[in-house]
Amino acid sequence: MDRQEEAYLKIFANLHDYERASAQGRIQDMLLPKMKEALGNAGIHVHEKEFIIEMDIYGKIIITGDLSDEEKQKAASVLEEQFADELWDCHMQALDYTTAEFDRINAFKELSSFLRKSTGGQYSWKDISVDGNGKISGLPQKIGTHYLPFTCFQRR
Repeated sequence: MDRQEEAYLKIFANLHDYERASAQGRIQDMLLPKMKEALGNAGIHVHEKEFIIEMDIYGKIIITGDLSDEEKQKAASVLEEQFADELWDCHMQALDYTTAEFDRINAFKELSSFLRKSTGGQYSWKDISVDGNGKISGLPQKIGTHYLPFTCFQRR
């Protein structure tokens, strides 16, 4: 291996570490101050309080820490409304997924979000089934399965 190939290898080997650090820096330096400001504007004062922001696979934000239950719920709502996409992007940037895994996870998240919004939170993945012919069932008639992207249900 020549020096140029070795330099490329070093760059590639550290790319994931760089991506992870970049995502963490983006959260700490850009998003966290904006989130604290948005929470303050919503009447939730988080300065000098310890709290943790978590996001599940469905894009739902959960707050734990030194806030009242009411503040946690309100904070989660504010953050989901204003920052869910950016937090999700940072999370996905920091993880080491293949392109296929990344695509599946994003499809799952998008469909979960669609289900939550279109049914007012009444239906989720647990309610859906797909038979061997690709027929989707378990959803209310008003949604109509023709709106759901079939590729989300295909086995890969």
